[in-house]
Amino acid sequence: MKKLINISLSGLGCEHCVDTVNKTLSNIDGIYRANTSLDDSNVEVEYDDSLINFDDIKSAIENAGYNVI
Repeated sequence: MKKLINISLSGLGCEHCVDTVNKTLSNIDGIYRANTSLDDSNVEVEYDDSLINFDDIKSAIENAGYNVI
């Protein structure tokens, strides 16, 4: 089932950071869309919860060098 979540992040400092988070998440099976906002320091993720869960998404973000708040 498709789900949409907003995840608050810390460590975003520039557009390169935004691109890194978007590309990291977009390359994961089960994630349909990732839209990171530098202004709001969050990422909106649309995903299939039968293929991936929040902990996997969180780990991917943290492995890319950013913190989930």
